[in-house]
Amino acid sequence: MSKREFLEVLRETLSEELSQNVVNGHIQYYDQYISDEIRKGASETEVTGRLGDPRLIARTILETSGASGSSGQDGYGSQSSYSQSSYSQSSYSQDGTGSTGGGFQHVQEKMHNNPTVRLVLGILIVMGVIALIISIVSALLPVVLPIAAVLILLSFLRRKM
Repeated sequence: MSKREFLEVLRETLSEELSQNVVNGHIQYYDQYISDEIRKGASETEVTGRLGDPRLIARTILETSGASGSSGQDGYGSQSSYSQSSYSQSSYSQDGTGSTGGGFQHVQEKMHNNPTVRLVLGILIVMGVIALIISIVSALLPVVLPIAAVLILLSFLRRKM
């Protein structure tokens, strides 16, 4: 798909529920992103292919902005702060490819690169391992404890004889 076709489909889908000002911000972002990737040596088709279906991207944008019945409010503040801050910067992946994988990959990349998320996941994994060990020990304890008691008793009796 060409850049022009991609942007037209995106604009058409977004225009159903968002104000023109907000739609222009999204179109401006994707237009700039595609142009940047082409300057880096990728073809239009390659870049739009990595981005995925513009309808899916538009649906994701609409869902995350709470667009139903929106008349100028984009959920991010003014158009200029929107196009220059949170969304446009966070949508580029850490490795510089900018691939959004249909609109969700950039969220996954932000989560995977967030130290707080990594810390919470690490703690959850450690707690899971500890819970597993405790459950194995508690399941084996009723069997191992009597056997250990018999072995200790036998060794004590052997010493006395």
